[in-house]
Amino acid sequence: MIYPFVENPIPKEQLMQMKQFKAYQIVSSKPYHRFTPEEKEFVGTYFNALWYPETYETGRLKVLGWVIDFSPYMKTYLVNYKYYGWKEVKAFNKTWVRNKYTTPSQVLEIVKKEE
Repeated sequence: MIYPFVENPIPKEQLMQMKQFKAYQIVSSKPYHRFTPEEKEFVGTYFNALWYPETYETGRLKVLGWVIDFSPYMKTYLVNYKYYGWKEVKAFNKTWVRNKYTTPSQVLEIVKKEE
């Protein structure tokens, strides 16, 4: 799902030329376990807890007035962090949660949330 979150976002044609939109096309075209290693790396750049904390937690990426919602293609996990307690996170799998966190050693437990 892609939708605007401001009154005058950039034209959708411009959005379709951006790397974030290409990442969405990869995710929406096939299941995560079928991604090539290059595709996993490319998509993964937008799910880092340090540079994209909102996307890491919600699965939604904001780009120049548009929201690119990856969450329908992701699973929900409850994550217990050493200093922050439990948080809900959207991810493709448990490994993704740990690898995309800024300090993976602080992830104590990951539990898949039943929906």
